[in-house]
Amino acid sequence: MRPTRAGVWKTSLLTLFWALSVAALSVALTAGDKAAAGGVSWSRTLPYAGVSLIAAIALGLGYRALGRLPRAFANPRLWVLSILFAAVATLGESFAQTGTAQLVSERGALALLYFAGRVPACYLGMALLMEALCRFTEPTAFWGGKANIRGDSAAAAVPVELPAWVENARKRAYTDAEHKPEPEPYRPPLPAWAARFAQEKQTTQDVPQPIPAETVAVPDDVMPAFPTESEACEPAAVPAGEVEAYRSVTKEIEKGAWSGPTNQKGKQTGRDRKASRALHAAQGVPEKRAGLPIWGFALILTVCWLPYLFAVWPGTVSNDSITQLAEILGAKPLGNGNPLAQTGLLWLAVQAGRAFFGSANAAVALYVCVQAALLAWLLGYTLHIMVDTGAPRWLTAGSAAFFALCPVFPTFAFCVGKDTVFAMAVLWFTLLAWRVLSAPRARLSTTFWLCVSAAACALLRNAGAALAGVTLAVMFIRSLRVRQAQWRAPLMALVSAGAALAVLYAVAIPAFGVQPALETENWSAPLQQVARAAAGNELTEEEKAIVNAVLPVDELQAAYNGELSDPVKALWRADATVEQKSAFFGVWLRLGLREPATYLSALFHNGYGYLLPGYVSVLKPTFLLGMEGRTTLIDGKFDFTVNPNAAPLKQALQSLFAYAPFRVLCAPGLYGWLTLFALAGTLGCVNRRNALLMFPAMLTLLGCLFSAVNGYFRYALPLYFLAPPTLAMLSQALRSGRPSVNRGINQL
Repeated sequence: MRPTRAGVWKTSLLTLFWALSVAALSVALTAGDKAAAGGVSWSRTLPYAGVSLIAAIALGLGYRALGRLPRAFANPRLWVLSILFAAVATLGESFAQTGTAQLVSERGALALLYFAGRVPACYLGMALLMEALCRFTEPTAFWGGKANIRGDSAAAAVPVELPAWVENARKRAYTDAEHKPEPEPYRPPLPAWAARFAQEKQTTQDVPQPIPAETVAVPDDVMPAFPTESEACEPAAVPAGEVEAYRSVTKEIEKGAWSGPTNQKGKQTGRDRKASRALHAAQGVPEKRAGLPIWGFALILTVCWLPYLFAVWPGTVSNDSITQLAEILGAKPLGNGNPLAQTGLLWLAVQAGRAFFGSANAAVALYVCVQAALLAWLLGYTLHIMVDTGAPRWLTAGSAAFFALCPVFPTFAFCVGKDTVFAMAVLWFTLLAWRVLSAPRARLSTTFWLCVSAAACALLRNAGAALAGVTLAVMFIRSLRVRQAQWRAPLMALVSAGAALAVLYAVAIPAFGVQPALETENWSAPLQQVARAAAGNELTEEEKAIVNAVLPVDELQAAYNGELSDPVKALWRADATVEQKSAFFGVWLRLGLREPATYLSALFHNGYGYLLPGYVSVLKPTFLLGMEGRTTLIDGKFDFTVNPNAAPLKQALQSLFAYAPFRVLCAPGLYGWLTLFALAGTLGCVNRRNALLMFPAMLTLLGCLFSAVNGYFRYALPLYFLAPPTLAMLSQALRSGRPSVNRGINQL
């Protein structure tokens, strides 16, 4: 077949993209001397020829698959994201080595190649991922053939073999104007083979329409005509003990006319299930799958995590938790820097461990075991919801493997710390919000647990109130705008979170004499920006005097670290007056208008690790294992054991960072990337409702970008937890554009 002009152009463009991507992945943006490389101004980032060959082949296959997609390059949102991610990768490489954009400015040609090759590579990955998320399990031939797993029109060429009576029923129900069904689903008679399965005895209250056994002797290929209006609207009485062939229980009436007869246990059997599947195939609706129960998923995850528990038993105690233990034991004043609710949970574990076992190790073990069990159940619940909402099988299976095998989950599951509990609260809150938005009216139990989860987010992290409040406010406004009855659930959750905060700040904090958190806790960005300007001698004498009133200017240059704001925050003068603080922030605003490049550099340097896959911070610990802080304040009061096997495990995990796949899997940059990708993909769908559900992940990412540490694992922990359900939400939104699929989603 002779190629068309458009095909030639498309092939040429794909070839160009492949060459750019291979070249970009084969060079390193370094500050090395050009002469030292023998006249070559770049060095290979893939040091082994075999790895380079595998990467080139993988890119070639990927671009070939992209070329087969219709309108493969016509997604502007993905192009914008690709440019953003490629720019972050290029600038991040320069900032990681020099702390500035020096490499980009000095080695412009190499930086341009580094950037240009990553743009189509990023687009390739996102386009193929979005195509994979569009696919769903659609039964095509349940009467002896294989099921088709493609949800697009390309796979619809396979004919669906259906019984004649199913086809006749569909035609009569939707094409014959004289025999249209009533608004409420009506169940026509079944063939004789189906009537034999009706065994359950019913009363007159449960059965709307009896069908005696002698009236259902109809050939299998003939569908009896619909009854008249009087026959359909006047159900006859059925004496007790009679057998009814359809809708054996009242709740089946709500399932529709083709839910199928059931046995005594309320389950479809044998040939009835085939008929239901055949009708799903005829309508193009994905059938609801039955996956593992929640406890089954949780059991698998727990078994996979047990080796980590044996290595760290009785558990890891984080540095912040050591501070909380000192506050609980009276060695340090009680403060709200670490959330008071989290300190209360740790107090319960300490009291239970001492009361029942008389041991500090028992308290630590009790805390981590309960926390791990709840986390396993919550992740199992997440996988169960993904199955129920029709997520692709590969996504569900991959998510289960991710939860079970990624070391981030077991290390934080068996660690006493505030981050794990807060990440669990955010995930729980997001899943409940998903349930609320997926139903016309939320159940009372769902509303109650949404209120509890919102209050937990507000109490377990000082910034969690904003996360829950903004999400619920947007859900409430949206429900009023579309005039749905969903507004009650977000409103009640908002009130519950506000009430929890009121009790905390008006009752608990004054009653226990809790010291407030440091005022510089959320000022990392402005302090880093001013410190960077001061380190670059960009302040006037007047500005130095104003800044010196709250920060010692002479010490800023030595204390400034672009990826860690704690040294600068530690210099803040506690005795600064309100007027001095106001003058400082005035200088901060004027300096930003005068030196925007400095401010943008400081902001980027402090947070690019959350958008750069594979970036691992060297300033803070990645996996919390073994001894994670000084125990001077609690020695003799709470002596817990540090397992000697934890250090070799930590060293082994750290050594795996030399391998790119492990590095990308564990570093937080990939999950910040997936969050933006899912949001952009959802906003491009016909049904954008699921974009509201991504507010918790987006607000978490925003908080990470303005946090005190660049690329810190525990700060981004909610992003790890939310990545699989976020992709499932995107998959649901992508499939909602097709009317037939949308009907199937609404039935879940």
